[in-house]
Amino acid sequence: MNGPEFRVERAAAHDARAIAEIHVESWRAAYRGLVPQGYLDALSVQEKTEFWSAVIAQGEVSLLVARTPLGGIAGWLCAGPSRDADAPPGTAEVQALYVRPSHWSLGAGQVLWHACLAQLVVQGAWQRVTLWVLAGNERGLAFYRRVGFVADEAAGSPSFELGGATLHEQRLVFTLPLAAQSTTGA
Repeated sequence: MNGPEFRVERAAAHDARAIAEIHVESWRAAYRGLVPQGYLDALSVQEKTEFWSAVIAQGEVSLLVARTPLGGIAGWLCAGPSRDADAPPGTAEVQALYVRPSHWSLGAGQVLWHACLAQLVVQGAWQRVTLWVLAGNERGLAFYRRVGFVADEAAGSPSFELGGATLHEQRLVFTLPLAAQSTTGA
């Protein structure tokens, strides 16, 4: 799926470094004031490169990149089966979606989401998609609401420890259109 400026494709091994750079840049920009600064400062592009290289090599999740006209990567999205213990069958999860801060509000996130959604519909095994948003991430929450996600009230607001702070997150859910479900026998 193509946007006005971005071409979406599966990540390749040579994309791991750019994915890692975007991961670190996005965290530092989006989570400033939400996540302890010491944790953000300690994020390592090298460690993330190793992590994403392994993910790409394993091929167990869908890792999509949004390429600019010059071939650089503006953002990426990772999706697969839900990792939540309470997820009903047929639940996929957007595990991460990050866009380089210099490309925020230019459409990369939207073309990545639409490409992911199209892929999920074609696969035919999914009725809903979930994701987790860090409490206070108003930019992310607004984006997900714009593309059709709603709060999953049943999930509550679980907390976790990160960098010595207690953080909260909210699960959002997107229900695939009935027309897409009916083509898969769901």
